[in-house]
Amino acid sequence: MISTASKEKKFYFAVSLFIMLLCNRIIFTLGHLLGQSRLHFDLSIPADALFPFLPWTILIYDGFNFWCLIIYWKVAQRERWEADRFFCSQLLAKAISFLFFVLLPTDIIRPQLKGSSIWIDLLRHLYRVDTPDNLFPSIHCVLGWHCWIAVRGKKELTVMVSRSKPPDGICGLPFHADSQTACYA
Repeated sequence: MISTASKEKKFYFAVSLFIMLLCNRIIFTLGHLLGQSRLHFDLSIPADALFPFLPWTILIYDGFNFWCLIIYWKVAQRERWEADRFFCSQLLAKAISFLFFVLLPTDIIRPQLKGSSIWIDLLRHLYRVDTPDNLFPSIHCVLGWHCWIAVRGKKELTVMVSRSKPPDGICGLPFHADSQTACYA
Protein backbone atom coordinates (compact mmCIF):
# COMPACT_ATOMS: atom_id res chain seq x y z
CA MET A 1 0.00 0.00 0.00
CA ILE A 2 1.28 3.47 -0.92
CA SER A 3 1.59 5.84 2.01
CA THR A 4 -0.19 9.18 2.12
CA ALA A 5 3.18 10.98 2.24
CA SER A 6 4.30 9.17 -0.92
CA LYS A 7 1.07 10.11 -2.73
CA GLU A 8 1.47 13.72 -1.64
CA LYS A 9 5.05 13.84 -2.96
CA LYS A 10 3.99 12.37 -6.31
CA PHE A 11 1.19 14.92 -6.54
CA TYR A 12 3.60 17.70 -5.53
CA PHE A 13 6.02 16.59 -8.27
CA ALA A 14 3.27 16.53 -10.91
CA VAL A 15 1.91 19.95 -9.94
CA SER A 16 5.39 21.50 -9.68
CA LEU A 17 6.43 20.09 -13.05
CA PHE A 18 3.21 21.34 -14.65
CA ILE A 19 3.73 24.82 -13.18
CA MET A 20 7.36 24.94 -14.37
CA LEU A 21 6.45 23.81 -17.91
CA LEU A 22 3.56 26.27 -18.06
CA CYS A 23 5.83 29.03 -16.74
CA ASN A 24 8.44 28.21 -19.41
CA ARG A 25 5.85 28.32 -22.18
CA ILE A 26 4.43 31.64 -20.94
CA ILE A 27 7.87 33.22 -20.50
CA PHE A 28 9.14 32.13 -23.92
CA THR A 29 5.94 32.97 -25.79
CA LEU A 30 5.31 36.30 -24.08
CA GLY A 31 9.01 37.23 -24.22
CA HIS A 32 9.01 36.45 -27.95
CA LEU A 33 5.84 38.48 -28.60
CA LEU A 34 6.89 41.48 -26.51
CA GLY A 35 10.45 41.50 -27.85
CA GLN A 36 9.86 40.72 -31.53
CA SER A 37 9.44 44.35 -32.64
CA ARG A 38 12.59 45.45 -30.82
CA LEU A 39 16.18 45.35 -32.05
CA HIS A 40 17.66 41.93 -31.31
CA PHE A 41 21.29 41.49 -30.36
CA ASP A 42 23.11 38.66 -32.10
CA LEU A 43 24.95 36.51 -29.56
CA SER A 44 27.17 34.85 -32.15
CA ILE A 45 30.85 35.13 -31.37
CA PRO A 46 33.88 34.43 -33.60
CA ALA A 47 34.75 31.37 -31.51
CA ASP A 48 31.52 29.73 -32.73
CA ALA A 49 33.25 28.99 -36.04
CA LEU A 50 35.86 26.92 -34.20
CA PHE A 51 33.30 24.32 -33.15
CA PRO A 52 31.96 21.92 -35.76
CA PHE A 53 28.21 21.41 -36.09
CA LEU A 54 27.52 17.90 -34.81
CA PRO A 55 23.85 16.93 -35.20
CA TRP A 56 24.17 13.93 -32.85
CA THR A 57 24.63 16.37 -29.96
CA ILE A 58 20.83 16.69 -29.88
CA LEU A 59 21.19 13.65 -27.60
CA ILE A 60 22.99 15.82 -25.06
CA TYR A 61 20.30 18.50 -25.32
CA ASP A 62 17.45 16.01 -24.88
CA GLY A 63 19.44 14.08 -22.27
CA PHE A 64 19.79 17.27 -20.27
CA ASN A 65 16.01 17.65 -20.21
CA PHE A 66 15.63 14.06 -19.01
CA TRP A 67 18.30 14.62 -16.32
CA CYS A 68 16.43 17.72 -15.09
CA LEU A 69 13.22 15.70 -14.87
CA ILE A 70 15.00 13.22 -12.60
CA ILE A 71 16.31 16.08 -10.44
CA TYR A 72 12.81 17.56 -10.18
CA TRP A 73 11.54 14.15 -9.03
CA LYS A 74 14.35 13.85 -6.45
CA VAL A 75 13.75 17.37 -5.13
CA ALA A 76 9.99 16.75 -4.83
CA GLN A 77 10.78 13.76 -2.58
CA ARG A 78 12.64 15.92 -0.06
CA GLU A 79 11.27 17.90 2.85
CA ARG A 80 8.56 20.26 1.66
CA TRP A 81 10.44 23.44 2.66
CA GLU A 82 13.47 22.34 0.65
CA ALA A 83 11.39 21.50 -2.43
CA ASP A 84 9.48 24.79 -2.12
CA ARG A 85 12.77 26.67 -1.95
CA PHE A 86 14.04 24.94 -5.10
CA PHE A 87 10.89 25.61 -7.11
CA CYS A 88 10.61 29.19 -5.79
CA SER A 89 14.17 29.90 -6.93
CA GLN A 90 13.31 28.46 -10.35
CA LEU A 91 10.31 30.77 -10.70
CA LEU A 92 12.24 33.81 -9.53
CA ALA A 93 15.14 33.15 -11.90
CA LYS A 94 12.73 32.65 -14.80
CA ALA A 95 11.00 35.94 -13.96
CA ILE A 96 14.40 37.69 -14.07
CA SER A 97 15.17 35.97 -17.38
CA PHE A 98 11.82 37.14 -18.77
CA LEU A 99 12.73 40.76 -18.04
CA PHE A 100 15.91 40.30 -20.07
CA PHE A 101 13.96 38.65 -22.91
CA VAL A 102 11.78 41.77 -23.16
CA LEU A 103 14.36 44.48 -22.40
CA LEU A 104 17.39 42.95 -24.16
CA PRO A 105 16.08 40.65 -26.91
CA THR A 106 18.69 38.35 -28.40
CA ASP A 107 18.91 35.91 -31.27
CA ILE A 108 21.38 33.73 -33.06
CA ILE A 109 21.72 32.31 -36.56
CA ARG A 110 21.43 28.55 -36.46
CA PRO A 111 23.32 26.18 -38.75
CA GLN A 112 21.33 25.08 -41.79
CA LEU A 113 20.15 21.50 -41.67
CA LYS A 114 21.06 19.47 -44.76
CA GLY A 115 20.32 15.88 -45.59
CA SER A 116 18.28 13.43 -43.61
CA SER A 117 19.12 11.31 -40.61
CA ILE A 118 17.56 10.69 -37.25
CA TRP A 119 19.74 13.46 -35.77
CA ILE A 120 18.81 15.98 -38.47
CA ASP A 121 15.12 15.08 -38.09
CA LEU A 122 15.32 15.60 -34.32
CA LEU A 123 17.04 18.95 -34.87
CA ARG A 124 14.37 19.97 -37.41
CA HIS A 125 11.78 19.28 -34.75
CA LEU A 126 13.75 21.33 -32.23
CA TYR A 127 14.04 24.22 -34.70
CA ARG A 128 10.24 24.15 -35.15
CA VAL A 129 9.38 24.20 -31.43
CA ASP A 130 12.22 26.38 -30.09
CA THR A 131 12.76 29.77 -31.72
CA PRO A 132 16.34 31.09 -31.85
CA ASP A 133 15.61 34.02 -29.55
CA ASN A 134 15.17 34.54 -25.80
CA LEU A 135 18.74 33.35 -25.36
CA PHE A 136 20.12 35.57 -22.63
CA PRO A 137 20.14 34.59 -19.89
CA SER A 138 19.65 30.98 -20.82
CA ILE A 139 16.81 29.11 -19.15
CA HIS A 140 18.94 25.99 -19.70
CA CYS A 141 21.69 27.57 -17.62
CA VAL A 142 19.14 28.52 -14.97
CA LEU A 143 17.84 24.99 -14.84
CA GLY A 144 21.30 23.41 -15.00
CA TRP A 145 22.61 25.64 -12.22
CA HIS A 146 19.64 25.02 -9.95
CA CYS A 147 19.69 21.29 -10.58
CA TRP A 148 23.41 21.19 -9.83
CA ILE A 149 22.82 23.08 -6.59
CA ALA A 150 20.06 20.61 -5.73
CA VAL A 151 22.30 17.56 -6.14
CA ARG A 152 25.75 18.77 -5.16
CA GLY A 153 27.00 16.74 -2.26
CA LYS A 154 24.27 14.14 -2.77
CA LYS A 155 25.68 10.70 -3.42
CA GLU A 156 22.58 9.25 -5.09
CA LEU A 157 23.06 11.21 -8.34
CA THR A 158 25.86 11.80 -10.79
CA VAL A 159 26.13 15.41 -11.85
CA MET A 160 26.18 16.12 -15.58
CA VAL A 161 27.46 19.40 -16.94
CA SER A 162 25.61 21.36 -19.61
CA ARG A 163 27.58 23.42 -22.12
CA SER A 164 26.71 27.02 -22.71
CA LYS A 165 28.29 29.97 -24.47
CA PRO A 166 30.70 31.72 -22.09
CA PRO A 167 28.96 35.12 -21.98
CA ASP A 168 25.61 33.50 -21.22
CA GLY A 169 26.88 31.12 -18.57
CA ILE A 170 29.09 33.67 -16.85
CA CYS A 171 26.65 36.60 -17.00
CA GLY A 172 23.62 34.50 -16.13
CA LEU A 173 25.00 32.92 -12.97
CA PRO A 174 24.83 36.01 -10.72
CA PHE A 175 21.10 36.35 -11.44
CA HIS A 176 20.46 32.71 -10.76
CA ALA A 177 22.63 32.69 -7.65
CA ASP A 178 20.65 35.71 -6.42
CA SER A 179 17.38 33.87 -6.99
CA GLN A 180 18.70 31.01 -4.86
CA THR A 181 19.72 33.47 -2.14
CA ALA A 182 16.34 35.23 -2.20
CA CYS A 183 14.46 31.95 -1.84
CA TYR A 184 16.81 30.58 0.82
CA ALA A 185 16.43 33.64 3.07
